[in-house]
Amino acid sequence: LVQVSKRNKKSKRKLFMSEKESCHLEFLVDSTAGHLYSPGRIFNFIAILLRSCTHYEHEKLTTQNIPLVIRETFERYPPVVQERLHGCCYRLLYKKIIYVHRGASSKRGLTFQTSELLQYASKNAQMFGIKQCSGEELCVCSKVYISGRELYVFIMSNEIDDKFLDMFILCLTIGVNLYDYTFLKGSPYAIRLYETFGNACEESMQQLLHTIACNLKRDALWR
Repeated sequence: LVQVSKRNKKSKRKLFMSEKESCHLEFLVDSTAGHLYSPGRIFNFIAILLRSCTHYEHEKLTTQNIPLVIRETFERYPPVVQERLHGCCYRLLYKKIIYVHRGASSKRGLTFQTSELLQYASKNAQMFGIKQCSGEELCVCSKVYISGRELYVFIMSNEIDDKFLDMFILCLTIGVNLYDYTFLKGSPYAIRLYETFGNACEESMQQLLHTIACNLKRDALWR
């Protein structure tokens, strides 16, 4: 009986020590993880950096290669991954658009490449109420307001086809689910909220590109 009681005490002590060691490890892991930056916080930091590019008073923050930052961020954090990020306050959306020549910009055979439109927009950014982004490739950014919500739109050339433009949309989504349905005015059909943002931003950019094309046509006629 004495030997059995000694064995029980030893086993209980081992269990106690292992439990104590487990608690210490758990505390150490929790305290270490608290100092590490989660993917959600990293994404928020990048989003704030990109958002600052749309403000003229933050010239010093635009020394980075903004187009590369946007492309690499979207490649690493596509929409599916963004939805899973804990504490993510922003969403980065993408839509490929093509400029449709219309009206005065398409008369007399005067059509322009997307690279020409972007180059003219970059040189005269302040005139069009947009801002040129720093980087190795042409990129301009603009603000679009939809239902009182501020969206940040970045336009750059498509890497594969010069006929298209890459449009990236950055939006603050605190308390908003982009996959919720909404009804457009006068339409009985519901569409996703992110589709509404994409369509509205594309329409705004088409108007901007049309204005740029008209200015290019005017300059070409006056030469």
